Amino acid sequence: MRRDAECTPLHFFCRLCRRYSSLIFLLTLPTAEAQIRPTAPPNQGNIKPASRQADDLRKEILALHQEIDTLKTKLDVDESFLRNKQDRLETISLDLTEKTYQRLDTDDGFFLVKVSDAIPYLNGYKIHLNIGNPAYATYTHYALKIRYSKLFDWSKYTEAAYNQWNKSIQEKDLLPRVAAARGLE
Repeated sequence: MRRDAECTPLHFFCRLCRRYSSLIFLLTLPTAEAQIRPTAPPNQGNIKPASRQADDLRKEILALHQEIDTLKTKLDVDESFLRNKQDRLETISLDLTEKTYQRLDTDDGFFLVKVSDAIPYLNGYKIHLNIGNPAYATYTHYALKIRYSKLFDWSKYTEAAYNQWNKSIQEKDLLPRVAAARGLE
């Protein structure tokens, strides 16, 4: 390619370069024009009508509402369990076969109680309890109120059977032997 003497590195002033550059410009112009013209979106044939899109959105919203309702129900159940765990346990039921502690709340603190032994005695049982004092507080002038009976069989529930069982519940106020032995009446 021949260049004029006045030609700059950018070839703006060169006659030959001007010819070639205008020819290149004319050749590239239609390409630039094609890029400016808006093109059809891809997959134009797969576009759903607006009513179908609205139906799909309604279904999705309905599914989300159902999921929210399910989550609300689960939250209510969890809150109920949490409240029950934090509620004050003023009475407990001890099973003679289980060797686990149960929490017993009082106005002055809480205790952990478990059955340590159950020995047949006369026409019943002699029960030994372990009473834990996690707060290490000193208590004086206290008594235990014990209610006891046979375990009710709920699988054979009738109102008459329940009333008979309820009448068989016995109650005693006891001063623990340890406190009596120490003179802490």
